[in-house]
Amino acid sequence: MEKIWDLIKNTGTCVLATSLNDKPRASIMEHTVIDNKIVFSTVSGSIKAKNLEKNNQVSISVMKNFEYVTLDGILETSTEEETEKYLKILKEKHPELIELEKSGKLGKFVYYTLKNITAYYGDMSGEFKEPLIVKL
Repeated sequence: MEKIWDLIKNTGTCVLATSLNDKPRASIMEHTVIDNKIVFSTVSGSIKAKNLEKNNQVSISVMKNFEYVTLDGILETSTEEETEKYLKILKEKHPELIELEKSGKLGKFVYYTLKNITAYYGDMSGEFKEPLIVKL
């Protein structure tokens, strides 16, 4: 299970799949791991946010070299503590956000944490193997 968390932590970008009214939508997202919780944000009112308001079941995939993990779960609104930690990390990665925030040009964001996770881990560097399936 440690290799799954390492892969998630060492890939800052993922593909998030949402669905609304049987219409799927895949979005490239930045994510952060805080206390073994996967945290995301999106602009309030975005297509992702609207989809998640109606259907919070998601699938997320990350890949590095030949290793991959797909995570199925639900996104719930992050706690205030998770949001504060996430914002601190995000501003360290993207200092330009501080200036945007000060100028009032930074939009309103919604913050989510992935819960009830089933992980599918695989390594495509050799012979095909069924993915390892674990609950996180």
